Amino acid sequence: MAGPDTPAVPGAGRVDFETAVELERALADLAPRADVVVMAAAVADFRPRAAVPGKLSRRTAGTEVSLTLEAVPDLLAGLARARRGARPYLVGFAAETVAGDALADRAAAKLREKRCDAIVANDVSQRGVGFGSDDNEVTLLFADGARHALARAAKRAIADRLWGLLAARLPAREAADA
Repeated sequence: MAGPDTPAVPGAGRVDFETAVELERALADLAPRADVVVMAAAVADFRPRAAVPGKLSRRTAGTEVSLTLEAVPDLLAGLARARRGARPYLVGFAAETVAGDALADRAAAKLREKRCDAIVANDVSQRGVGFGSDDNEVTLLFADGARHALARAAKRAIADRLWGLLAARLPAREAADA
């Protein structure tokens, strides 16, 4: 699935969306048929409670505008609540601004709260890794308590290593369908 302004990717099966509501509907339709769902980023934590058609203008709104925000539904936690059995295997991400044990603790809490099977944690405040960089450094945590620290490397190498660790944990389709 891809939000607005996402570059084109080769292959079939892309579902475009513009709002969290559209993404939530698409996930409800597609996730039950998936073996694995990876939620790499939240759409947003909050959104304006009411949409305003057109542009807010200083001429009509004055010089001060207040917005009332509401929480966007937690799509990953919603998938976990709707899941029946072992499928889909749910993988979340925890982009945090803390390191070391604090990073692992926050990620472990998120793993439990969202009822994921695995979560990938990274310190997004660390220079040279994560957002806007070709490298990353992450910790992969599993619901059974296992942890794997992946040292700084190219994002492609990190992704390959993550998939290797995750694939070894995926339930067999036959067992999951039973």
